[in-house]
Amino acid sequence: MDKKKATEAAQNTNLKRNDNSASAQRARVIQALRTGPKTTIELRELWGVMSPAPRVFELRLLGYCIETLQVNGYTPDGVLHRGVARYVLVSEPTPGSCNCWVKMPAPANDACISNHEGGAA
Repeated sequence: MDKKKATEAAQNTNLKRNDNSASAQRARVIQALRTGPKTTIELRELWGVMSPAPRVFELRLLGYCIETLQVNGYTPDGVLHRGVARYVLVSEPTPGSCNCWVKMPAPANDACISNHEGGAA
């Protein structure tokens, strides 16, 4: 494990790693993304979130703007996976902001827009 990953793993010990509730997993995803972009593989292996996509979806509904890029990634056993999601935290909800954020398709990522005029999508 390289030094950066070891540092992240050490930071992760502050969270209740045995709590597998959706809210605890969302908290781990946000903590992880605040340190920089993370892949599905990293969120599973280092942060204990077995299915990151549903947690990211829920966070978007809560007002977090998270972009998704597709990358190639290796699992710890050395297997190459193509099209692995790489999540990037673009912005967090602010007090008084609209929480009706939706995921919009884009060529290589997700664009988060606030739907102020049309209601929830």
